[in-house]
Amino acid sequence: MPSLAHALAGWSGRGPRGSRGLFRSTFFVTYLLVFFLVGTDRSPKSPSPLACRKGFWGPVPALQNPRSRRSCHMDVQLAPLSLMGATQRVHWLAYSLAVAAIGCDAQSTGPSRSEGVIAFGECVSGLSQIVVARTDGGARRQITTNPFPSWFPAWSPTGDRIAYVYEAPAGMQIWVVNADGTNNHALVTLGNSLAPSWSLDGSRIAFAHKTNVADGFKIWLMDADGTNAHPLTPDSISAVDENVPRWSPDRQHLVFTANASGLYEIWVADVATGADRRALTRAYHDASLAANIEQKVPAWSPDGRMIAYWSGVEGTDPRPNLPRDVWVMNADGTSQRRVVSGDDPNWSPDAQTIIHSLGSPSGPVLGAVAPDGSNARTLFGVNACRPLQSSWRTGD
Repeated sequence: MPSLAHALAGWSGRGPRGSRGLFRSTFFVTYLLVFFLVGTDRSPKSPSPLACRKGFWGPVPALQNPRSRRSCHMDVQLAPLSLMGATQRVHWLAYSLAVAAIGCDAQSTGPSRSEGVIAFGECVSGLSQIVVARTDGGARRQITTNPFPSWFPAWSPTGDRIAYVYEAPAGMQIWVVNADGTNNHALVTLGNSLAPSWSLDGSRIAFAHKTNVADGFKIWLMDADGTNAHPLTPDSISAVDENVPRWSPDRQHLVFTANASGLYEIWVADVATGADRRALTRAYHDASLAANIEQKVPAWSPDGRMIAYWSGVEGTDPRPNLPRDVWVMNADGTSQRRVVSGDDPNWSPDAQTIIHSLGSPSGPVLGAVAPDGSNARTLFGVNACRPLQSSWRTGD
């Protein structure tokens, strides 16, 4: 699976002690007794209401079942009550009592279907198209049917449009499409453009752009309808390459990657003039690895507190087991720390989860992890044929 960095060059808690813990434990044991004493209804016409894939009945597979439903943070497939036999209804009643008693402390391996929709690029008949899916990989829906590759989607703040990169024969362009696939049209067609990012109010889009092939990309801004396109800093050095801009939630700054020092680092600049800019990270040469450690693909958290980014050795170095990881830092560049192995990070709308691309024996997958490195898990597999950049919005 090509990375964007390369392309650009069970139960988590314990119940409380005391009477409340005893109350929970009593109901939980009651449920287990009912489950094993009553037995399981094997009728093929009455599917089990407790087809669990996690918890007491075994591990969760790496790739989530797209059709699975979740209840109370447990990975459970539920049959409608009308289809349950009498025995199964007893199971469900006991299960419900147990869940109420334990306070829903059991944690799932991934977000529930109610937590939103992720857009990404996926190969369809050999071409990358914009596809959306629930956070468990279910309800996959192809948005674009373009004749050339389409990737790097970015949801608008209202969730009704997706900006993305379209690889037209004349060059990479920025297009936008409605969430239902209608009104698919170009915003920027001249030169080459990458990495669209919406301002929080949806009025403007930042992107990377260059007109001359020999020049580096530069950060540009435009209105959401494609008008008033202009560089963030008109007099920037042509050889310096800037890419992957992301807005701060207050719309006052942009974070991006740039090789102004000779190696790629994470930079921040004010939107008003582009002049107040500074590096937040420091790239360096690691003599023990005989490789440069660079930083790319930043993503500002929706609450404005943190910036996630990729750090490591470029994919052009074929050696295995080199550092290629997702990191986070405070928005001012302090407290830089590794989170998990992966690439192309982005955020959940509530800023509680970082999604990222990851290789696996079965192919590319979207992974998720908390910013502190806990609860790392696989969301679903993607048949990617372009860098697996993703974008997450709320709603169904």
